[in-house]
Amino acid sequence: MSLFSFELSASVLALFTTYFVVRSLGRRRRIPDLGSNEWMAVQQGLPAQLATDAALTRYRKRTRVWRIIGVIGGIVGTIAWSVHVQPRHSNVLVVALFIGWFAAGVLPELFVRNRKSTAVRVAALETRSIRRYITPAAWHWLAGSYALTAVAVGIRQIVTHRIGPTRAEAAGALWSSVLLAILGAAAVWRISRRPQPAGDSGDVAVDDAIRSMATTRAISGWSALQFFAAGYLAPRGFFPHADLVHDAIVTLAVVGVCSSWAWVPTRIVRRPGLAPTTAAPVTA
Repeated sequence: MSLFSFELSASVLALFTTYFVVRSLGRRRRIPDLGSNEWMAVQQGLPAQLATDAALTRYRKRTRVWRIIGVIGGIVGTIAWSVHVQPRHSNVLVVALFIGWFAAGVLPELFVRNRKSTAVRVAALETRSIRRYITPAAWHWLAGSYALTAVAVGIRQIVTHRIGPTRAEAAGALWSSVLLAILGAAAVWRISRRPQPAGDSGDVAVDDAIRSMATTRAISGWSALQFFAAGYLAPRGFFPHADLVHDAIVTLAVVGVCSSWAWVPTRIVRRPGLAPTTAAPVTA
């Protein structure tokens, strides 16, 4: 990355951070702490009494623990990489941290239930489709990450006299994107389709909220890593306007990473006009 590109990316990051803080913290004074049970309840439109639900509390604690484990794993992986392979890029640590953060957010959702089975069960009266739990912000940024990747790959195929990334490096990035898409899609599908042990309509509402938050966070990590891939695929070389093209793609990738990581998880809101899932008791 050129010095100009680095300065431009740093400036965009600073502006985005300022905008995020002002919009998220200064817009309303009486908002719950970010990530708290009360905040999750407000985001999902749950009744105030459900903020103390045990399943919601366990979900918050579990995701926090797994995120910490993921970050530590990313740091350990970076150290191991540095010891055995001399890193060629300065952003190895950042990418490793995001990989750990994404994996730690997905793995517990694939295998862990949020509530123990109950004697009396209820069944949802609507089909649990994946679309129900994908928020507009998450979908838009995920689509944007693949659109930017397509632009970077398309320009790479058109221009001549490029010096990087090499064919092997580009192939590695694209295969990583395919693997990321498989893992991300599997996680989202599993979150929406896993069994629902619930005893009453309040349990169903909380379970729906947890599914929506888990889906949004999984997609936020997915799109952040895909934006990394898009920035990595930005062609470098001696073709016309090479610096402008490279810096534009990298800057958009930085904006995408920041938005996916910091903005999307704060927009876990129910789709406009989408009513909560209704349920009925299951009779033997």
